[in-house]
Amino acid sequence: MNSGDGRQLQLIIGSGEERRGAKWNTSSVSPFRLTVVQAGVNLDNPWATFPGGNPFPYNFNRNAPFFAPYGSYLPVLPDMKTHTQYSWNFAVQRQVTPSLFVSGNYVGTHIIHIWNAIELNPAQYIPGNCVAGQYGLAAPGPCSTAGNVN
Repeated sequence: MNSGDGRQLQLIIGSGEERRGAKWNTSSVSPFRLTVVQAGVNLDNPWATFPGGNPFPYNFNRNAPFFAPYGSYLPVLPDMKTHTQYSWNFAVQRQVTPSLFVSGNYVGTHIIHIWNAIELNPAQYIPGNCVAGQYGLAAPGPCSTAGNVN
């Protein structure tokens, strides 16, 4: 808004949200799309230690879906709220003299419904030795190893 006497006021308000489409529980997560990270492998045969061998090319089979070990799985509630951001900008400007211009601005942002990933079923490392039957062990030995914690 220009007042005609060298003063100008400006107010801008906006909002945006992330639209959660059908991709969240279909094409971007296992078992519909396969994401595999292999570490410490021989590049001559990188799938030698992977259960079942090379999983690519991956074809989804509704009757026998393949869940890769250490794969990424993203359970999303159908009514989960998405990120929403509100932004605003307020400016006051004044031409005091032909060679002096003054401006003051305020910019603000407010974000709600920020998602955070929390492992729902993390592996538990249990140090020491256990007896048979403890923690599901068939024989006495180490309770767990770093290898089964990933």
